[in-house]
Amino acid sequence: MKMKWTSALLLTSALLTGGIFSTSALAQSAQTDNSQAQQVVIQDTDSSRISINTASAEELAQNLSGIGPKKAQSIIEYRTDHGPFTSTEQLMEVKGIGERIFSVNSDKIEL
Repeated sequence: MKMKWTSALLLTSALLTGGIFSTSALAQSAQTDNSQAQQVVIQDTDSSRISINTASAEELAQNLSGIGPKKAQSIIEYRTDHGPFTSTEQLMEVKGIGERIFSVNSDKIEL
């Protein structure tokens, strides 16, 4: 009888210890996956900027808030008439683009 309890206790201990180690390994794996996902998000954020000097009207309309096809075409026409933008703030000189639209998109645009 004593032998059965000892065997059962050892088996239970082994199972519990193995469970702890495998749970720890899973947690480490999840942390690795999470840090890789954060790196991807950071890279996607950086690549989501759009150049107001080279983007097409379609790209501008798709990527900038408050910019539809007509305002996007106005940006292209301004760029054609006046040359490349020399600052992102110059975008506010385009008819229909004021401070509000600029501020909403300022983190998305570059020269």
